[in-house]
Amino acid sequence: MRYSELIHFEPIESVVQLRRADKSDEAKNLVRAFVISDRMAEQLTDLVFPELQFEVPHDNKGVLVVGNYGTGKSHLMAVISAVAEDAATAKLLTNAKVADAAKPIAGKFKVLRAEINTRMSLRDFVCNTLDAKLGELGVDYRFPSEQKVLNPKDAFAEMMAAFHEKYPKHGLLFVLDELLDYLRSRKQLELIQDLNFLRAVGEFCSGSRFRFVGGVQESLFDSPSFQFVAETVRRVKDRFEQVRIAREDVAFVVSQRLLKKDAKQEARIREHLLKFAPLYGSMNERMDDFVRLFPVHPAYLSTFEGVRLAEKREVLKTISAEIRKLVDQTVPADSPGLVAYDSYWKTLKDNPSFRAVEDIRKVVDKADVLEGRIQQSFTRPQYKPVALRIVNALAVHRLTTGDIYAKLGATAEELRDDLCLLMPIPEREAEFLRSVVETVLKEILKTVSGQFLSFNKENGQYYLDIQKDVDFDSLIEKRAEGLAPDRLDHYYFEALARVLECVDQTYRSGFRIWEHELEWLERKAGRSGYLFFGAPNERPNTTPPRDFYLYFIEPYDPVYFKDEKKADEVIFRLKDRPEGFEGPLKLFAGAREQAAAASGANRKIYDEKATEHLKLLTSWLAANAPTHLEVTHQGRTKLLADVVRGKAPASFDRSSFRDTANLAASLLLASHFADRAPEYPTFTMLVTRASRVQAATDALKWIGGGGKTKQGTAVLDALELLDGDVLRPRESRYGKNVLEAFSQKSANQVLNRNELIREDGAIEYWFPFRVEPELLGVVLAALVHAGDVVISLPGRKLDASGLDALLKIPADELAAFKHLERPKDLPLAPLQELFDLLSLPRGLIVNPANREDGVQKLHVAAAQRIEQAIAALQSLDSGLSFWGRPVVPEKERTAWASQIRDLKSFLESLQPYNTVGKLKNFPHDVAAIQARRSALATVESVSTLAALCQQLSPLTAYLQTAEAILPVEHPWVTTVRAAKDELVGRLATPKGRVEASLRRDVEVRLAELKAEYQAAYLKLHGQARLGAEADKKKVALLRDPRLAQLQKLASIEILPSHQLQEIQNRLLGLKTCLSVAQQELDSAPHCPHCGFRPAEEAISAAPGGVLGEVDERLDKLVHDWTTTLLDNLSDPTISGNIELVTDPKGKQALQAFLRKKNLPEPVDSHLVKALQEVFSGLQRVALAREALVAALGKGGAASTLTDLKERLDSFLADACRGKDPSKVRIVLE
Repeated sequence: MRYSELIHFEPIESVVQLRRADKSDEAKNLVRAFVISDRMAEQLTDLVFPELQFEVPHDNKGVLVVGNYGTGKSHLMAVISAVAEDAATAKLLTNAKVADAAKPIAGKFKVLRAEINTRMSLRDFVCNTLDAKLGELGVDYRFPSEQKVLNPKDAFAEMMAAFHEKYPKHGLLFVLDELLDYLRSRKQLELIQDLNFLRAVGEFCSGSRFRFVGGVQESLFDSPSFQFVAETVRRVKDRFEQVRIAREDVAFVVSQRLLKKDAKQEARIREHLLKFAPLYGSMNERMDDFVRLFPVHPAYLSTFEGVRLAEKREVLKTISAEIRKLVDQTVPADSPGLVAYDSYWKTLKDNPSFRAVEDIRKVVDKADVLEGRIQQSFTRPQYKPVALRIVNALAVHRLTTGDIYAKLGATAEELRDDLCLLMPIPEREAEFLRSVVETVLKEILKTVSGQFLSFNKENGQYYLDIQKDVDFDSLIEKRAEGLAPDRLDHYYFEALARVLECVDQTYRSGFRIWEHELEWLERKAGRSGYLFFGAPNERPNTTPPRDFYLYFIEPYDPVYFKDEKKADEVIFRLKDRPEGFEGPLKLFAGAREQAAAASGANRKIYDEKATEHLKLLTSWLAANAPTHLEVTHQGRTKLLADVVRGKAPASFDRSSFRDTANLAASLLLASHFADRAPEYPTFTMLVTRASRVQAATDALKWIGGGGKTKQGTAVLDALELLDGDVLRPRESRYGKNVLEAFSQKSANQVLNRNELIREDGAIEYWFPFRVEPELLGVVLAALVHAGDVVISLPGRKLDASGLDALLKIPADELAAFKHLERPKDLPLAPLQELFDLLSLPRGLIVNPANREDGVQKLHVAAAQRIEQAIAALQSLDSGLSFWGRPVVPEKERTAWASQIRDLKSFLESLQPYNTVGKLKNFPHDVAAIQARRSALATVESVSTLAALCQQLSPLTAYLQTAEAILPVEHPWVTTVRAAKDELVGRLATPKGRVEASLRRDVEVRLAELKAEYQAAYLKLHGQARLGAEADKKKVALLRDPRLAQLQKLASIEILPSHQLQEIQNRLLGLKTCLSVAQQELDSAPHCPHCGFRPAEEAISAAPGGVLGEVDERLDKLVHDWTTTLLDNLSDPTISGNIELVTDPKGKQALQAFLRKKNLPEPVDSHLVKALQEVFSGLQRVALAREALVAALGKGGAASTLTDLKERLDSFLADACRGKDPSKVRIVLE
């Protein structure tokens, strides 16, 4: 089976030149041959044609066609311009959807095509080319010189005006190819001018029929070549749209033109490839792509697209040349037979123009070296062809990364799949094939001694390493194999220092010894010790003694030592040296040794490789040390993992070697720590050597009245100084220790610092607890707070009255105190008077054992009295009103306020004396305290009065509202006003306020007034509202036939409709409220249903009587209107109009009314319309009754008959002036 049997090969011999479309026949051939993918169809219909058309208003822009050499860019531009020039070519398009979408531009343009390759400016080239074309088209226009034109768009506008004189229905399309190469050749200033001109051209497309299409090899707006003019490029971008020829468009052309297949051929190809699909990762999933592009591998196109260093590479011609070589060959039965991207390497390196590019030349030179080595020295001949393909593929890939020095390439899996590599293998399975490819790659590395080829361990990729003239890895391995054991120990300790986070500065110069700290887990406290890289033999080199000693023993050349099984020593050593440890260690050591002997760039490379190996070594230690490191304590040895198993705290980081080693040491040393300091405090949060001073300082601030931090509270709790939130140092064993030491002293003796603090190995501790001096300072501060001691510091003393100084004293400064003194005794006489004043038992201050509790209760009581005083002042400030009136006269209110403010100030002055010690400096005497008793009584009086007014406020507010609801003349209003005067008077006098029955009397009277109001309101409510029966009568009247008759007739002009309106208003003005009970008036003084307010409504008559009156008036009004209608209809001037009524039904109803002399029920619209038509000639004159009475009364109340007639005649004459007297109808309103 030959390739020619599986494909219809149509070679592409040359690249399409844009100017070929100038000839009509050539243009049509180009349109027929253009293969359109679905994506390209979408770009043409949605972007290109809408931008070119000019029939529909649109913000048209220029168009740039973006496509690499040989991808069909010029062909696409030729097709677009051909369709725009000749409508007939649109029918030749191979995509029906595109052909239909092309109609708005088909044949609508005169077209100018050009390829730019000149040193002229872009403006001169475009204008000169347009001049020549316009001359051919018979358009009389030439562009003026650039110096004469301020704005190029003005010249273009003149040009298009001349063009439209000749071609009024056409647009002008300018198509320019090879624009990017031209712009790249321009100098910076020239380039900016060209880009500004290009932007002007794009802007001119909007609002004119001029269009511009340019061809570029890559996006002008993303090209690194133009970053130095980025802002200018950005402005150009705003006026151009881009059409990109993508990889899938090229693939479509390849499959539909170069390598076209029918269904039978596709089936045969699929059957052939399916045999190999299990060997390659994505072939089965992408089988349709493999079949469509066969025999080209799909990865060929993506890789080819990435080779950006080679200019003018032509993918379609290149593929065409590859296929021509094998079209007559037989398809191999034992391999997929695909053309992969490694075959492109020969084209690249044999092209002299490509080799002129420096980066490509470097890659070619290095690849040639590798090929030569493989040809000469490859030890596995059966794999040599595959090895050469891999080198070629990596060389091509090297040109796709942008930076030829980047550590990027391809994995063994990617090489297997993208090249479809295949070798004789016993198992036809993808993973096995990948392992064979991996073997070939390692063999290549071995053959070339690592030169120019590297493996990136981070991403698993092999890549051509242009800079790798020296095989650093081989040299490192060679050096590592020859290193002595002590050198390996040295580098083991260097790695160990990294994972244990040891600082560069050791404890003693020349010794690998560091100060170290462990957490005493049970007490959450840091313990200080030493960490050694070496054996216990080195312990004598460290002074002073510490709490523990950790040793890490050499794994290769350990020093002999005798384990004395000391409780404070822990020994760590590797039990074995697995490959995962020894390999990275030796390579790290070899790289460091090589770096020490190298210089310049090579040294830097060795250092980088040492860092890489160190990362692997430290990663191994972090992950595997627990199962390979033995830990010995007091002669017992366990694996590190066994020591820490199940004992790690929640915050433990299992990935940290340092944390794991520290945890093991802490667990093993816990009993030793407890033996050394059995009474050491237990903290709730970790306190280390670094944080101890700050933690103690936080505790001092807590005691001094500053912020209460978690850390400060943790210290106070650990020292047993807190009882809840209250300091009680006398209950603490640490506080008792100080007090006990003081008790051994006589009255005038002090307790010196050295009697509490002693040194142990040059380190100070508070014995017998072995507690640090900073923590002793916290205990002493708490005792000062309690008034038990005074601390003597250099230059000052700290007693209970100066505790605020603790906010500024660091813990380490307080720990340097000189001695402790006893404080003064308490002033009991004024303090007992104070406790009496605040109703506290005197025993709380007299008995020393109760004083701490007494101080707490004193401040609680004072705070309560301050709150009461503040409340009393607020009540006085608000006026203390009852029923809207003040009950305390201004003079009395001012005196009370002054007295209470003085009491408040006194009570606030007690706040600083919040400890027993501070009370020793209490400043007030007995007389000052007794003077405040009357003020306390005043506060009580104000509080009682305010509470009474507040309690009665709802009732008085109710009555105040009720007073406004009833009419002012109502008897209850008079009663309530008198009661208000009486009650306010009692509350406003000192005598009345103290009457025992005051509260009860006021409450009873207010309740009586409320009940009396409710009774009065309910009576008025019943007089003003319709009940259930009356409401039914109201509804019946509103539905009464008489009312309906009158409402129909009200539109007849001669009838006085205001009479009906009065009746309706009267009827509708009657309000209904079916019921309201007395309990419904308890919460609000008005009806919750209708909101009745007697003061706002006039109650002239009972609603029931109004209903009867309305009933009678309806009868009368029906009678009066009937009479009025009949009288007017009998008038000779009107009766003649009856026969003229146009509506037969109306005339019939009118005649029936005249016969029966009664209105029909109901009155229909025909009758109303007929009456309106008959009376249409009458002229209605409305007379107001008031105006008539006024006219008749002119000249005096007593008038003769003659005078009265004359006045009436004169009034009527004025009212009817200009009207026909025979048609006038008077209506009184």
